[in-house]
Amino acid sequence: MDYESQGPKSTERRPSTTTSRGRQTSGGLRRGRKPKLDARKKDIVCGLLAIGCSRRTAARYVGCSPATIRREAIRDAEFAQQLRRAETMVEVSQLRAIHGASEKNWRAGAWLLERMLPDRFMPRSPETLTAEQMAEIVGQFARMVAEEVPDAAQRRAILTRLREIHRTLRQMQADRAQAGRKR
Repeated sequence: MDYESQGPKSTERRPSTTTSRGRQTSGGLRRGRKPKLDARKKDIVCGLLAIGCSRRTAARYVGCSPATIRREAIRDAEFAQQLRRAETMVEVSQLRAIHGASEKNWRAGAWLLERMLPDRFMPRSPETLTAEQMAEIVGQFARMVAEEVPDAAQRRAILTRLREIHRTLRQMQADRAQAGRKR
């Protein structure tokens, strides 16, 4: 093969530029690894999330790891917004479907209330006590200790521990009520 017939090789360097991710390009050509998530794969990921798939399943489907999706969302604010919207869209569409079904079948509405406000609507077995009922029992026990334990130091120690249990139960009750309001 005659190498000289191919013409002289240029030693002149192409001007270097920087991409939005800080990668150097030479003459408009990107150097480095090809991104795992191109625009097509990002659309596929969002589509899968919109129908209820997990990020792990979507990542497996497009041939990357969930960490790749997470990193890309950190780098690309628009992609992060698309992910949030797709994940929210599946929740909204399912709630809308259940709400529509509840107009024809009361069980759909009851099911939704049980899951959204379990403290108020979830059926319990007769043996199950609520935090409010437990707080009342602890209060009764504290009154009994105050009346029956003659040693003042022991009584104070027991009552202090019972007050801690009572506060914990009340906090659990408040937390559950707050969680129900947030939904």
